Amino acid sequence: MKITETKGKIHGNSTIHKAYHMNPDTMTYWDAVTDVKCPVAKCRGVVRWSEAGNVPGYRICDSIHHHRFLADGNISDPVLIRDHCCESKILRKKK
Repeated sequence: MKITETKGKIHGNSTIHKAYHMNPDTMTYWDAVTDVKCPVAKCRGVVRWSEAGNVPGYRICDSIHHHRFLADGNISDPVLIRDHCCESKILRKKK
């Protein structure tokens, strides 16, 4: 899996986020970014659909870390952009 960085795709500002280029060898684009192993190193969670109350394409890892992503790209290059800004806010609220 290729990992790159992207700016401005989330929150509309210049914040840099990691972009995980997922396996394009799936039936559909959505199969490549939903119900797949979390791409964050050492995480054992599964990335789940989570658009209810969120923006279209929003995904959340079901591990205790709740990694958050926004689906991007296309069928030949499906991408999960990690929304690490929101992860840290959620973790701080839980403490």
